[in-house]
Amino acid sequence: MVITKAAPTPIPPSTAFEQMQAFARRDDRVPGQDLNGKPSLTHDQAAEKINVKGVERWPDRDGDGKATLSYSFAKFPGATFSSAQLIGFSEFNQEQKAQMRRSLRSWSDVSNVNFTEKENDGVGDGHLRFGNFQQIEGLEAPNGKAVTLYDPQGHEQQAWYRTGGYDGHLAPTVNSQGRNTFTHEVGHQIGLYHPGDYGGPTAGYTEDAEYAQDSQGHSVMSYWDETHTGQDFRKNGKQYYASAPQMDDIVAAQQLYGPNRRTRKGDTVYGFGSNTCRDYYTVKSAEDPLVASIWDGGGHDTLNLSVYRDDQKINLNAGSYSDVGGMKGNLSIAPGVVIEDAIGGVGNDWVLGNEASNTLWGGAGDDVIDGGIGQDTLWGGTGKDIFLFSDASHSTSDAPDHIMDFRSGEDKIDVSSIRLASGQPELRFVLAFSGWPGEAVLTYNAKKDVSMLQIDTTGDARPDFKVRVNGQVGLSDIVA
Repeated sequence: MVITKAAPTPIPPSTAFEQMQAFARRDDRVPGQDLNGKPSLTHDQAAEKINVKGVERWPDRDGDGKATLSYSFAKFPGATFSSAQLIGFSEFNQEQKAQMRRSLRSWSDVSNVNFTEKENDGVGDGHLRFGNFQQIEGLEAPNGKAVTLYDPQGHEQQAWYRTGGYDGHLAPTVNSQGRNTFTHEVGHQIGLYHPGDYGGPTAGYTEDAEYAQDSQGHSVMSYWDETHTGQDFRKNGKQYYASAPQMDDIVAAQQLYGPNRRTRKGDTVYGFGSNTCRDYYTVKSAEDPLVASIWDGGGHDTLNLSVYRDDQKINLNAGSYSDVGGMKGNLSIAPGVVIEDAIGGVGNDWVLGNEASNTLWGGAGDDVIDGGIGQDTLWGGTGKDIFLFSDASHSTSDAPDHIMDFRSGEDKIDVSSIRLASGQPELRFVLAFSGWPGEAVLTYNAKKDVSMLQIDTTGDARPDFKVRVNGQVGLSDIVA
């Protein structure tokens, strides 16, 4: 009789690993996947929906690689205003003009379309005009917040903003619905449409959205609020809105005009201490909302969320969404953008790095920090922190991560996923590798006060994983 010993049941990785992986995959857009009873589209596919009327792109008449549009604020209604049956003309006030200039600039930041304030002289690639109206003739109830009119000659487009029964356009501010409408209508004026075939009075997301990501969480061109896609832009009981192009809008505008890689190509700080000179990327207190998608042309950049007191989930990967400042999915990073560093806040944060060599700070609170691929510098800050390593390739002998402020007995180094990849139920700590997968070597240099943790996952007697740690690490500090 032959008795065979059953293989040991694999011990799953830690809860921290499972939760971080779920967060990392939360916003994946898989073609063909069904969400909310609708198909999921990639950023490019969604942008093509928004560009369904892409033939309206302004031409580059002078061949300088960008569309150059002039714009002006109407001083009188004109024939087009009357032919559209608009009534109650008024000129933009000074605050409206200032906010419209910011909305225009937000589109030129992300794409090669430039705006110059001057009257329509027939020169350049086109002209935009802005003004207010009270109501549409013959309609008793308010109908729509704005009307975009197209000049039959193709050189001028006009956007008129309703003031009758709605004062949001007269005093727009950053993250307000009025500023959001300004940016939405400029999107129309440069050739973008709604993500679906709708306009004016509509039934709603369930009936009219053609794909899952058609919401204000992904596009200012959408009619549907962000909660349909699992996001939440409310803070302290108040609803906020994006003031600049969202992620899918950025991709759509770049499909039409190409990306503007001159924008913020130096070292840039987003959030607290921002040097962007953009109000929608700048916060000064923990009460300020941050609803935006980051477009950045280069340099060494930092996402600073240090003053927020809420528990945050921060993801530096392009195409991802972060939960910051008490909101959900309110800050995204556009495809093609690399943000190198992140600073967490006062709460218990999750911080996930990208493929660059990141410097990540957890800040106060009990944080979970995963540097991802690249040679990262990791700071836990105060609190009981977990330094999570999801894969051996994320911190190697050639490019080891460096934990700067480890506190034995409080902080943890989580390598449970790496242990699982070795096929072993537990790590076997040894003085030197012997050629067995799942062996680990932990050393401490008292003179330098530096520990080194190395793991052989393949059994070739060489470390596949290595991390350098300031301070002494004990075996009980390692989660495997």
